[in-house]
Amino acid sequence: MTSGTPSTRWDPLHPRRESASLGGPDATFNIASPDIYATRLGIQRILRLDHGTEVWARTMSQVFGPHRATTDHGWSFDHDEKSDVLVGSLGYTFPQASRDRFDRGKPVTYSLDDMHQMTGIDAATGDRLWRLKGADPFCALTRGRTAAACILDGRVTEQEGADIRRHALTARLVGLAPRTGKQTWSIDLERRTAMASVIEGLVVKAPDGVVVGTDQGRTPVDLDDGTQTPVSDGVVTFCSDGVEKAGEVERSAGSLLFLCSPDGTRADGPVTEWGVATLPETNGLRLVSVEGRVIAYPL
Repeated sequence: MTSGTPSTRWDPLHPRRESASLGGPDATFNIASPDIYATRLGIQRILRLDHGTEVWARTMSQVFGPHRATTDHGWSFDHDEKSDVLVGSLGYTFPQASRDRFDRGKPVTYSLDDMHQMTGIDAATGDRLWRLKGADPFCALTRGRTAAACILDGRVTEQEGADIRRHALTARLVGLAPRTGKQTWSIDLERRTAMASVIEGLVVKAPDGVVVGTDQGRTPVDLDDGTQTPVSDGVVTFCSDGVEKAGEVERSAGSLLFLCSPDGTRADGPVTEWGVATLPETNGLRLVSVEGRVIAYPL
């Protein structure tokens, strides 16, 4: 498990588990809690095992679509125990024509709505329940959550040796019903929050959620129900950011906390009572207090 996120979160750095009946550790590895696996034997599949016995299996393309048929570009899943639903997706595989164009030094432009997608899977049967385009399963704001998502829109242009260019980027924070995918609440994020949180991985912690920028200013949001509450001046809370590398894939880590104000800037002085209230969200972290900051390490 990486990034100090809940134990039901699995990313590419998670140790693989052996299964001799399915070809050994190089062929089968655990991707979701506690018994959902992927296999590399021939066409990649997602499957559920019960003490080594296959309960169900689907090809990756059956569940996620043709551009998400492999785990080579990472994966991100959460398990909602109450509804027994897996929420997440695989990393996007660009069409061969786009990869060839990029290799020739040409610019490649793609839509975030096409690139990002979240899927709900019935963990008991393997059936796909819903699919939500534009929802980023790697979004730092909602990592570890099954009932909230970041939905991105806009276009991105990449070219060898050039800075990434983003066009008309917009982002929404939404609530989701894990079994149906129905959106239960929605908050439009201003561009600075979209860039800092969604692109750079900076997250300002709040009780039961995060602090985001909206047209009403900096607003703490409860990610369970979308409730927004005022934040007073002088609040000192915790922020998380940083990037962890899994092979050649970079993912927002969130394993380091530092003192910050609600706008995400570093802060000095003691943590306020409001800031301390964010700590229950950081399950699985060991906190070490040093002068001017708090550092958190995954257990």
